[in-house]
Amino acid sequence: MNDHPEKPDAFEKSEYRRLFAWSDRLQREWPLLERILSTGPHRRLLDLGCGSGEHSAFLQEKGFSVTGVDASPKQIESARSLQSPTGPEFVLSTIGDLGGQVDGTFGAALCVGNVLPYLDADELDRSFATVASLVDPGAPWLLQIVNYPGLRERGVRTLPVNVRPGDSEDEELVLLRLMRFSEEGKVLFSPSTLRWRPGEDPPVTVQWTKTILLEAWSADDLVAVAARHSFEEVERFGSVEGEAFDPIHSHDIILHLRRK
Repeated sequence: MNDHPEKPDAFEKSEYRRLFAWSDRLQREWPLLERILSTGPHRRLLDLGCGSGEHSAFLQEKGFSVTGVDASPKQIESARSLQSPTGPEFVLSTIGDLGGQVDGTFGAALCVGNVLPYLDADELDRSFATVASLVDPGAPWLLQIVNYPGLRERGVRTLPVNVRPGDSEDEELVLLRLMRFSEEGKVLFSPSTLRWRPGEDPPVTVQWTKTILLEAWSADDLVAVAARHSFEEVERFGSVEGEAFDPIHSHDIILHLRRK
């Protein structure tokens, strides 16, 4: 197992498990996940960029045999707290380095949570090649990233703000995500976790913040890389509810690919 990913852990102080309404989110996503992932040749599933493991654990309960993969030691540590004797399994690795760290092949793959913009062009190509080597012919791969080209076109500079309960009744956690677009097609992305205590002075303090340089991949960019590695595009969506993709107005890029 690769316990020393090449890049620093950008999420070592993040608390994403606490910052999303996971139960609501997973129930909202399940119809699309089930429709696509259940069409694979078998139910062994790769969850790429699994983060703190909520999708992996949920899909394991739905009858898949899940291997979750993430390059963040902090997130894998968090994910393993969800692990039971019956799974899922969690592996610390980049996607591109995964080949020698798992046994056998998989009948489907999932990569949601905006993972691929963290990869540069070489890493993206290597990751697609690795996944192609790990999934069986006919396996579906469901991808989701933020539609940065559309956000840039519309002048949007922040992702939706999330507000969740804090450590006490008078505290809330706020996830703020700011963006600045460069001329080179990249995104300066600054996720920050704030603690909001309205009765204190100051009422807002920064718990964690980071600036990360992301790639503003388009749907066509991903499909072109996929085609080089024996994946064909089956469907393209703009949301987890299965809405049609609009290059300008859709918040997300969701691709249903299939291994030839």
